[in-house]
Amino acid sequence: MKRCLKCNCEINDNNTNYCPKCGEPIENKNNKKVIIIIFAVIGIILLFSIILGIAMSQLSKPKKEITLLEFKDYMEKNSCEVIENDVSDLGVTVHEVKENDVCKYNLSFINVDENNRENIYNMLVTDANNTKNITGRRESNNSLIGFYSYAVYGDNYIKIVLNKNMILVGKTIRNNRENLDKVFEDLGYGSIDDLKIIGIFYYSIYYIFLLGLIIILLVSLCKLFKKMNIHIYKVFIPFYNLYILVKNITNKKWISILLFIEYLVFITIIILNLFQVFQFPLYFLIFLLFVILYFILFINISINLALSFGKEKSFAILMVFMPYVGIPMLAFGNNEYKNNIKERND
Repeated sequence: MKRCLKCNCEINDNNTNYCPKCGEPIENKNNKKVIIIIFAVIGIILLFSIILGIAMSQLSKPKKEITLLEFKDYMEKNSCEVIENDVSDLGVTVHEVKENDVCKYNLSFINVDENNRENIYNMLVTDANNTKNITGRRESNNSLIGFYSYAVYGDNYIKIVLNKNMILVGKTIRNNRENLDKVFEDLGYGSIDDLKIIGIFYYSIYYIFLLGLIIILLVSLCKLFKKMNIHIYKVFIPFYNLYILVKNITNKKWISILLFIEYLVFITIIILNLFQVFQFPLYFLIFLLFVILYFILFINISINLALSFGKEKSFAILMVFMPYVGIPMLAFGNNEYKNNIKERND
């Protein structure tokens, strides 16, 4: 059964594309099934993401902070002597292991409280960053892990962990890095491995969801291009596909010019990231220009696309905020493409 878009007259003849009363295009109610399927697919992906996220949060319980007694016991088992040392700069007592032939690293255990934990941790991180010959940094602040981990690479390898009211600080030369990492892993702070596992799951969810939306949009664009008598293979050519779409739905040259500028800005951002040229003011301004151009183009393209298929301008709002719903509605609906730009703008 079909329904008229203007007078809501229902027509039982599925072969009729125009209302016999007012002559306007009519809508096939069966097309709503496509939209329901799209929402169902997105809902299933979201539900899967939530379930997997809950499962991962249960598997990744926050690490229990080790006590001073546990630290001393572990060191004694490894034949490492723990020395008590008051550090006036930090205002705390540090229990540390000095590097020797048996223990090829320096390791410190510091008890902190809620008032000074952040300050001391940040001070230690700052000191680590002031170490000579730094070649890399790695910071892992993840609530699922339950502790903060910071590492500095170079001729001297430094690793710092903050868990509740306990800080562990390890220092060694680059060649002994594996030995120090093993100590942290034995004490329950192999954060990088935990983060890799969690990262794999969460990035998998993200990319599965993104891939699902991309497939929905590509299939819909193929259907749109077919309606517009454009070769379907052009859908799969990056940048060119959008240019062809703009060319067929609008005669406004300034949109094409903005589209070209947007491509140049996008390529510039890629080059800046590739060569790690991160001068903040310049990079921020370029990125801001990209976002502004994107919204100007996307809104105008959405309006013209809606008009091209007999929809009102208000329909463009749906495509701006939910393109994976609005575009399939145009693609799989019975709305015909109006090739005459002047006619549809009148």
